[in-house]
Amino acid sequence: MTKADTKKQGLDIEEVLSLREELDELTSRIELAEQKKTAVKPEIYTKVKTDYEAKMNKIINKLAKRSDALRSEFERTRRSEAKVKDKSAALQDELEEIKFRYELGEYSQEEHDRLSKEKMSVIKTIGKEKAALEESSRFLSDILSRIDGALGPKEESAGVTAEGAAPEVEAGVTIAPEPAISQVSEPETEVPHTQTPLDDIAGELEAEMKEPETEELASDEKVSLSGPEPEEIGSELVSESKEEKQLKCPNCGFTNMPDSWYCEKCGAELVQESKGGGA
Repeated sequence: MTKADTKKQGLDIEEVLSLREELDELTSRIELAEQKKTAVKPEIYTKVKTDYEAKMNKIINKLAKRSDALRSEFERTRRSEAKVKDKSAALQDELEEIKFRYELGEYSQEEHDRLSKEKMSVIKTIGKEKAALEESSRFLSDILSRIDGALGPKEESAGVTAEGAAPEVEAGVTIAPEPAISQVSEPETEVPHTQTPLDDIAGELEAEMKEPETEELASDEKVSLSGPEPEEIGSELVSESKEEKQLKCPNCGFTNMPDSWYCEKCGAELVQESKGGGA
C-alpha cells in the first residue's frame, strides 16, 4: 500500500497510522491506571480514566469518518495479496521445472544457474511485496475492528417498521410473532336452529329406516302366534295319551292310573277293565 494509492482514494495512511499510535498509547495508559487505581482516591482514578476514554472517542470518531475509504483499501489489499500469492506459487513451479530439465540433461550447469538466479530474484521481490501486503491487511483489519467495536454494528434495515422507525422494545421482553391471517379463527356465534325442508327430509328418511325393524318385530310376533311350538304339541299328545290310558272305575266312575288293579276311591276291582283296555 503506497502513499500515492491511498491518496487517490482520499485516504492519508500516515494520518491513520498516527491516529492508531495515539490509540495504542491511550489504551496502555488506561490499562496501567487500572493496575494502580488502589494507590489513589477513586474520584481521581475515575477522572483520569474518563479523560483518556474521551480522547480515545475523539480518535475513533476521526477514524470512523474514514471508515469507507479504509474498508475499500482493505478489500483492495486482500485482492492484491491473493494475486501475489498466486504469482509466487507459479514462480516456485517454474524454478522446480528448471531444476528438473537440468537433471534430464536439457540444461547445462551454466544455463541452470542463470535461469535459477533470475527466478529467485523475482521470487524475492514478490516475497517482499507479499509481506508488505500482509502487514497492511493486518493493520487495516485492526483499525476497522476498533471502529466497529467502539461504534457497534450498523442498524439493520430489516428491523425498521413501515413508518420508518424501529419499534421500541423493553429489555428482557420477548415479542411473540403475530399469527398469520389464515391461522386467526373468528369467534364462534350460536345460530338459532330453524326447521328447514332438509330437516323434514331427514326425519322421513330416519322414519323409513326404522320401519323395517317394526315389520320384522311384527313378523316375529305372527310366527309366535301362528301356533304352539313343537314341544308344546308333544306335551299335549302325551297328556291326551295318558288320559286315554287311565282307567275309570265301573262302580263309582273315578279315574285311576292305568296300572291300578283296584279303584282308589271305592276299592272295586279294575283288573277286568285294565285287561280289556290292554286287549
